[in-house]
Amino acid sequence: MDKLKPCPFCGGKAEITETASGHGSREFTMEYRIGCQSCRVYFRRETRLRIEGGKPVFIVNGYQEAINDWNRRAGETE
Repeated sequence: MDKLKPCPFCGGKAEITETASGHGSREFTMEYRIGCQSCRVYFRRETRLRIEGGKPVFIVNGYQEAINDWNRRAGETE
Protein backbone atom coordinates (compact mmCIF):
# COMPACT_ATOMS: atom_id res chain seq x y z
CA MET A 1 0.00 0.00 0.00
CA ASP A 2 1.15 3.51 -0.77
CA LYS A 3 2.10 5.69 2.18
CA LEU A 4 -0.63 8.10 3.33
CA LYS A 5 0.29 11.52 4.66
CA PRO A 6 -1.08 12.57 8.04
CA CYS A 7 -4.38 14.45 8.18
CA PRO A 8 -3.95 18.04 6.91
CA PHE A 9 -6.36 19.27 9.61
CA CYS A 10 -5.21 17.58 12.84
CA GLY A 11 -2.09 15.57 11.89
CA GLY A 12 -3.85 12.30 12.77
CA LYS A 13 -3.26 8.94 11.12
CA ALA A 14 -5.02 8.38 7.78
CA GLU A 15 -6.69 5.11 6.82
CA ILE A 16 -8.14 3.66 3.66
CA THR A 17 -10.87 1.03 3.57
CA GLU A 18 -12.30 -0.90 0.64
CA THR A 19 -15.86 -1.96 0.03
CA ALA A 20 -16.93 -4.18 -2.86
CA SER A 21 -19.90 -2.39 -4.36
CA GLY A 22 -21.00 -4.99 -6.89
CA HIS A 23 -21.07 -5.76 -10.57
CA GLY A 24 -23.27 -5.47 -13.58
CA SER A 25 -23.01 -4.81 -17.29
CA ARG A 26 -19.68 -6.66 -17.22
CA GLU A 27 -18.18 -4.04 -14.88
CA PHE A 28 -17.08 -4.48 -11.28
CA THR A 29 -17.10 -1.62 -8.79
CA MET A 30 -15.35 -1.00 -5.48
CA GLU A 31 -15.42 2.00 -3.21
CA TYR A 32 -12.48 3.36 -1.26
CA ARG A 33 -13.02 5.49 1.83
CA ILE A 34 -9.99 7.46 2.92
CA GLY A 35 -9.59 9.83 5.81
CA CYS A 36 -8.52 10.60 9.34
CA GLN A 37 -9.16 8.32 12.31
CA SER A 38 -8.96 11.26 14.76
CA CYS A 39 -11.09 14.07 13.30
CA ARG A 40 -13.24 11.82 11.08
CA VAL A 41 -12.72 13.76 7.83
CA TYR A 42 -13.33 11.28 5.01
CA PHE A 43 -14.07 11.15 1.29
CA ARG A 44 -14.82 8.36 -1.15
CA ARG A 45 -13.56 7.32 -4.57
CA GLU A 46 -14.94 4.56 -6.79
CA THR A 47 -12.97 2.04 -8.84
CA ARG A 48 -14.56 0.55 -11.93
CA LEU A 49 -13.01 -2.28 -13.90
CA ARG A 50 -13.86 -5.00 -16.38
CA ILE A 51 -12.19 -8.28 -17.25
CA GLU A 52 -10.66 -8.60 -20.72
CA GLY A 53 -8.75 -11.72 -21.71
CA GLY A 54 -8.74 -12.87 -18.10
CA LYS A 55 -7.08 -9.67 -16.83
CA PRO A 56 -8.56 -6.66 -15.02
CA VAL A 57 -8.73 -3.44 -17.04
CA PHE A 58 -9.32 -0.28 -15.03
CA ILE A 59 -11.95 2.15 -16.26
CA VAL A 60 -11.39 4.34 -13.20
CA ASN A 61 -8.72 3.55 -10.58
CA GLY A 62 -10.34 5.01 -7.47
CA TYR A 63 -7.72 3.49 -5.17
CA GLN A 64 -4.89 5.46 -6.72
CA GLU A 65 -7.09 8.57 -7.10
CA ALA A 66 -7.96 8.42 -3.39
CA ILE A 67 -4.31 8.20 -2.34
CA ASN A 68 -3.24 10.96 -4.72
CA ASP A 69 -6.09 13.23 -3.60
CA TRP A 70 -5.46 12.61 0.11
CA ASN A 71 -1.72 13.23 -0.20
CA ARG A 72 -2.12 16.43 -2.25
CA ARG A 73 -1.46 19.59 -0.23
CA ALA A 74 -2.09 23.21 -1.13
CA GLY A 75 1.05 24.93 -2.38
CA GLU A 76 2.90 21.72 -3.24
CA THR A 77 3.99 21.00 -6.78
CA GLU A 78 3.78 17.46 -8.12
